[in-house]
This record gives sequence, structure tokens and C-alpha cells, in this order.
Amino acid sequence: MKTIIYPCLTLFLTLGLTFNSSAQISLTSTDILSLIGTQQVVVEDTSGSDIPVDLGSAGANQTWDFSDIQLIQPLNATHSYMEAAGTQFADVFPNANVVDMIDFDAPGELYLYFRVESDALHQEGFAGEVEFEGQVFQQVIADRERVAELPLEFGDSWTSVTQDSTLVQGVLFGTQYDSIIYTVDAWGTAMLPERDYDVLRVRQDYYSESTTSFGGFTTVDTFTSIDYLWVSKEAFIVANISSLDGETDPNYTTASAFSFLSSSSGTTPTADQQILTSSLQQNAPNPFYNDTRISFDLKEGQTVSLKIFDMTGKEISTLVEEKLKSGFYTYFWDGRDQAGQSVAAGQYAYILTTDEGKQVREMIYLK
Repeated sequence: MKTIIYPCLTLFLTLGLTFNSSAQISLTSTDILSLIGTQQVVVEDTSGSDIPVDLGSAGANQTWDFSDIQLIQPLNATHSYMEAAGTQFADVFPNANVVDMIDFDAPGELYLYFRVESDALHQEGFAGEVEFEGQVFQQVIADRERVAELPLEFGDSWTSVTQDSTLVQGVLFGTQYDSIIYTVDAWGTAMLPERDYDVLRVRQDYYSESTTSFGGFTTVDTFTSIDYLWVSKEAFIVANISSLDGETDPNYTTASAFSFLSSSSGTTPTADQQILTSSLQQNAPNPFYNDTRISFDLKEGQTVSLKIFDMTGKEISTLVEEKLKSGFYTYFWDGRDQAGQSVAAGQYAYILTTDEGKQVREMIYLK
């Protein structure tokens, strides 16, 4: 599973003084544990479009100026950090000692469970909960992964590899292989709208291979990217940039995602940030056999289309295409195309198109 998180999105911050000059830093377990009791707001560009970025250079005493960010389709998320003991899913993650509860600008919360040790930061897994029409839906994934060496210093490098299989009623239908090579390739100053930070830059070379097999039908999808994280003693991650799929140039100028710290407990939220006025939910159930529901939230009335596509990009079905008022909407898909014919089992994408752009999620149909 790709970490940071998500692109998703886990940005860590503690209170501290503004530094006026750059200094090489070392991040320790104490710095991360001191997050407990703090709350931060992260803003992410969720457009999935080609986002222009300036990554700067590797090496010592660099400056990255993100102080005048113009996001295409921003989404805010509030991160609350707490001790793991006593939280909702603590029994599933008994080794965790820190929880990041993320409240998106949409129904439901996501809980990220971590184990902070003196020499490493581990992600123990995550859990999500959404309430819909009086019913609570949960998903829990226990997937331990070493995501950072501690203390974290310039020049460090390590590799994380995970491989998982998924069973449904005893039938193997999916395997997931992820490999991430981490390199702390630079240090310097990151200039954000909120304030400046002394940071280390962590490069992530990411490779993922997903295989889905069921009833003689098999698909293999691969994904590669080069991502960068800017981490500080005051904030484990203050900015995160992800490349487009298949990128090979470490100095790319176009990204698929960009997120950064917008505000924290004790600071003032960044002014004039736009709030995303539509939010597409993950379908439920997923995987599904008979039908599945797809929901989205509109904070403003606008023209909307919701369509189903196969993994070759072929349009399968249109669930809605009209102007809608603000509100929460749910549509159902029963695995049939526009002509009413049942489609093959496999992986499909659904795309919500609004005045702001497109939002994409994937689902698995079983027969």
C-alpha cells in the first residue's frame, strides 16, 4: 500500500518557533510522539490534473518556495493526533501508540495507526467509518509497514516492501505488491503560506503491481511514481508532491497531487483557500456481487455527470448527467452496461465530473 498517506495525506505538525535561517536537522521519535494532543489542517489539490511544480534540487542548504500556492481543486482535511489506547479500533492495532484521526470535508473519518519506536516509525494499518442512511459502514486494514528510519537524517536510505493477498469466500481474487525506495536527498528551508520550516526532503521511488483473478478473468495493473516529502522537527511532513504515473525524471515539473500544511493548533488558517464543493465517496459494498451504491456530496448546485468505465477507458454506463441542487446523492449500479447487458467481472472506475473537474475511484465487480 502506498504510504502517505495516503496521497492520501498524513501531515504531522507540532508547535514551535519560526526559524530565520536554514539548518540541517535530525528527526527523532520524541519529535513524532510530541504530536499527541495537537490538531492540524492540511489542504490537498485533488483535481488529478497536471499540476505545475518546482521541486528544486537535491543536496545541502536548498530553498523550496511554496508560499504562493494556487491549487486547482483544493480539499481540506483536519488531523487530530492522540494516544492509541482507548480509541475506536485500538483492539485491532495493539502495538500502535499514536493515532492520526482524519476528518475530511465529507461524511466519515479515517484512522491511521502508527507505532513509534526509537529507531523507526511503523504504520500498523488504518480503519475507516462512514454513516449512511442510519447504518455505519467500516473498513479495517491491518498492514504493518516501516515508513521511516529514526533518527531521520540527510543521506539516509531504506526500502519497504509489502505483499498482500485478498480472499472472498475462499476464492483468491487479488494480490498487491508494493515497493518503495526512500532516500533523504536534500535539506534546507520550505516556505509555506503559514510559515517557513527547516526541513529534510525525502524522495520515494514507488512501484506497485496489482493482480485481480476471478472466474478465469485476470487483470494486472502497475503503477510507478516518484514522490517527495518535506519533513520538519515541528512537523513530520509539511508538504507532499506526487508525480504522474510512469514518471522517470526525478526533476519533473508536472505532478498528479500536491498537499501542504495549511494551519495548526495555535496558528491562523491560511487565508483565501477555496473549499471543494463536491466530494465523491467510495462505493459500498466493494467488492460487490449484485449491485453497489455510489454517493457524492454537493455543497453547491451544479451540472454533474457520474459514469462507469472499464479499465481500458471504455464508457460502460451513465448513472446521471444533469444539473443538480446542493445535497447528498446516491446512485446504484448493478453491473450492467447502458444497453442493459451484464458486464464481465473485474475492476471498473467511476468518474464524477462537476464544474470543478473530475474525481475518480475504482471498484471490483464479482459474479
